[in-house]
Amino acid sequence: MDNANWFLPSRSRSPNSRRAAEGAAGQVWTAVLKAIQDWRSIWTSNGVWDTTIFFTPVR
Repeated sequence: MDNANWFLPSRSRSPNSRRAAEGAAGQVWTAVLKAIQDWRSIWTSNGVWDTTIFFTPVR
């Protein structure tokens, strides 16, 4: 997910990143966050933009 830090809370220092206290960016993103909260993820950043790779659990 490109620019995940704009929509989901993170510890990123990139501009416009959402903090944990702010939560996700609206109801839809809150639902997304709830659905993927247990998924493995890798956050990457170049200091301006963040990309997150999410791995769906095997069921």
